[in-house]
Amino acid sequence: MREGTIVEGRGGLYTVRDGAGTDYVLRAKKKFRRQNLTPLVGDRVCFLPGSLEEHGWLEEILPRTFQGLRPPVANVSLLVVVLAPEPAPDLLLADKLLVTAFGQGITPLIAVNKQELDAGLAPRMRVAYAPAGVPVLAVSAATGEGLDALSQALSGHLSCFAGQSGAGKSTLIKLTLKAINRDSGTVRVLDADLDDPDFGRIKEEVGVVLDEAYYPEVLTAQQLEKVMAYTFSNWDREAYQNYLKRFQLPEQKKFRNFSRGMKMKLALAVALSHDPKLLLLDEATSGLDPMIRDEMLDLFNEFTREENHSILISSHIVSDLEKVCDYIAFLHQGKLLLCEEKDRLVEKYAVVKIGRQDLEALDPEALAGKREGKYGVEALVYRDLIPSTFATEHTSLEDIILFLAKGGARG
Repeated sequence: MREGTIVEGRGGLYTVRDGAGTDYVLRAKKKFRRQNLTPLVGDRVCFLPGSLEEHGWLEEILPRTFQGLRPPVANVSLLVVVLAPEPAPDLLLADKLLVTAFGQGITPLIAVNKQELDAGLAPRMRVAYAPAGVPVLAVSAATGEGLDALSQALSGHLSCFAGQSGAGKSTLIKLTLKAINRDSGTVRVLDADLDDPDFGRIKEEVGVVLDEAYYPEVLTAQQLEKVMAYTFSNWDREAYQNYLKRFQLPEQKKFRNFSRGMKMKLALAVALSHDPKLLLLDEATSGLDPMIRDEMLDLFNEFTREENHSILISSHIVSDLEKVCDYIAFLHQGKLLLCEEKDRLVEKYAVVKIGRQDLEALDPEALAGKREGKYGVEALVYRDLIPSTFATEHTSLEDIILFLAKGGARG
């Protein structure tokens, strides 16, 4: 039996992450209902994993240190109370939250966001809450100020807080689908501007798979096919049936009883069954077991063999990008740090392990990022700007992205 933490609960299915970072989709045994015990996000649990696409089972919920009702969450160890100049901070609500944290033995923290609007709010909050011993961080989601300090504060905790996050990847996807309005600039999809009166027709040539498959839970795959046939003018029933067989998806099973892997395969089957020229994938492989991920990646590679087919994929799983992408764009804190051919990136950058004296002697323009340790420095450098005597390490795409996130990049 294995142990892990519930990270998501939806429709009677629970996603549990073990210590190695692997996610499993599980159902709770009926004994929990008899005990009037509901598994919560944050619960430490013992479980038996399933096989392939079949879900496993939650066997035991370990003792909780905390249980919240709104939201229903367990074992929170850090409460981040987010304030901002706009809207005006509700200090009465903040005080109630802090009292709750103290009463439950939870560590409290105040994060004052939108520093660019009022740099004086955080100092005022520090003075006000110093007698209670509550730390106050000044942060800005717009400028990135204080985000590193906030990240360090969250490390090692199951945290409960509300705040703005995201580097802009999902925003890009939403703009591309015209789900939100752009503030400035232009967005073109398949050579059509979003404001083109004919863009509705263009959207039919775009297949979309998000991080969740949002279909009615009472529908079967067969019933969903009938809905999609009315949705897309170029719907291909034969292609859909072939994908169901290829993915071994049951036609009569209701969507709510699908495992996460089955749900994502169904979403991909729908996306590919109306003859798309572009696939938009937003964290489509996140949380899937390695076998299902590889199966989906193989299909992505098949799709792009057609000369007029393209894929835009947003993912935190860098190994997936290495397998399917020709070009890599890296968004960090709302800024585009790079957009370049994948093979060119590996040719352009290298990781070196050097002493501090060698680092000081290195041309500053050659340094893209660094990590200093007890025994020396590991640095990401531009290959064409370092001495030939420097020995370079094997450099992966993930190495490059991690270093650039900390050190920035030049063209």
